[in-house]
This record gives sequence, C-alpha cells and structure tokens, in this order.
Amino acid sequence: MTLRENLRALPAPAWILFGGTFINRFGSFVMPFLVLYLTRNGYSIAQAGLGVGAYGAGHVFASALGGHLADRIGRRYTIALSMFASAIAMLALSQARTFPSILIMTCLAGTAAEMYRPASQALLVDLVGADQSVFAFGMYRFAVNLAFAAGPATAGFLADRSFLYLFVGDAVTSIVYGVIALVALPHGLRSDMKNERLGEAVRLADRIVVLHSHPGRIRREVMVDLPHPRNFDSPQISELVSLVRREIEDEVTKVNAQLAAEDQWKPQKPKSPGELDIGEGI
Repeated sequence: MTLRENLRALPAPAWILFGGTFINRFGSFVMPFLVLYLTRNGYSIAQAGLGVGAYGAGHVFASALGGHLADRIGRRYTIALSMFASAIAMLALSQARTFPSILIMTCLAGTAAEMYRPASQALLVDLVGADQSVFAFGMYRFAVNLAFAAGPATAGFLADRSFLYLFVGDAVTSIVYGVIALVALPHGLRSDMKNERLGEAVRLADRIVVLHSHPGRIRREVMVDLPHPRNFDSPQISELVSLVRREIEDEVTKVNAQLAAEDQWKPQKPKSPGELDIGEGI
C-alpha cells in the first residue's frame, strides 16, 4: 500500500487519538522547565535532580497502573482519568512550596500525566488491528514528536512571563484531551477477571478449540468468522464468549459429577471404637 492508501485506511477514531495526543504532548510545558523552575526558586542542582527523578518514578507507577485500568474500566475512561488527574496534579504542584511536598506532587504529576499512555496504545491496536499497527504507531509517534518539537518553544515564551503560566497551560491542554476522550473516542476493550482471557481469545482468534477432559479429545471447535478489528463489546463477540464459556463449564460440571460418583464407591476406612456414633453402640 502507498502512503496515501495507508492514511486513508486509518479509521476516524485513530485520527482523533492522534489529535488528542498531539494536544496533550504539545502542552507538556512543566517537565522541560522543571529544573529551571526549581533552581529559580532557590533549590540546589541536586535537589532539582531529585525532582526530575521523582517525576520519572511516577512514570514507572503509571505504566503498571495505566495498563491495569485500561483493562478494568476501558481505554477511554483511563485516558480521561489520566488527563483530569494530571490537570489537578499540575495545579497542585504550582502551589507546593516545601521541598518534600514538591517531590510528592511531582511524583503524582508524573504518574497522572503518563497513565494514559498504555491505554492510548492499546486503544490504537483495538482500532486498527494487526495489519495496520506498524503504520498506525508510526503516525502516533509522529504526532508525539511533532508536538514535543513545538511545545517547548511555547513553554519558553510562557515561562519568560511567569512560571505559573506553564502549570496552567499544561493543565488546560490535559483537560482538553480529557474532554476529547470522553466525547469522541470509543471505549475500546474492557474486561473483568472472569472473562479477560476468554474474551481476548474470541476477539483475536479465528478458531477456538475446547478440549475434552480426556487428553487428545476435542469437545467442540468454534469458528470465529468476524472481520478484524473486532469490538469486544459487540453482540457477536459477547455471544461467542457465552458459547465457549458454556462449553467449558459443562465439561467441568461433568468431570466434577464423575469424581463425586467415584468418591461414593471408594472403600471407607473402618472407624475406631471411639469414633462410633451413639446409635451404632446400642
């Protein structure tokens, strides 16, 4: 496919995701000027380095937390939660005055600001599927790099007037992306612990084999004749998930019944005289 064909093949929600990501990364004003902000407020270079490290520690927490929330509450709500929490954290950081409070708020800001990343990348895969994922991620990174190239120049203009403008601008762009996520982005995949692996199998596979309790036997083979990418919340996917789950539960029920029947016919250990019931001793 040519570049033009690849661009035209991308679904509209993917372009919305690119646009929202560009707005958010363009407005990431605080991080590039965090060291300068801290040193201007009387903190040492070492303390400023700790502040940057606290932001990086937030990134570590964000990766695990963002991935967990993306599977539990959905991609869209995770992105929105991240953006609104980031706005609150940035405004709170602008009002922090003691060094311990600055470190805490910087870590929280880093967690909130980057929590959206696993959800947005997972949503992109949900939207475009495996065939277009390489090109789609290339466009995603292009939006991020373009925003980061233009954002610091705007941040420098704002910082020259007041560092408070950096925090407010960062918060405003986060809120804009959060609203875009709630209004325009699809939900994406959401699963609970019971259906998570089964739902993923149905969503990704073209054939599902339910094995018999006896090795080497197949209980049922289910063909998934649905086009990719597949929406986890669609009625067709839900129906297939219920079908496969019933097959598995029926097999488990049958095996448990057989085991219970075998236990009834097992020889019982004779009771000792002290274990005899009262009726048995009469």
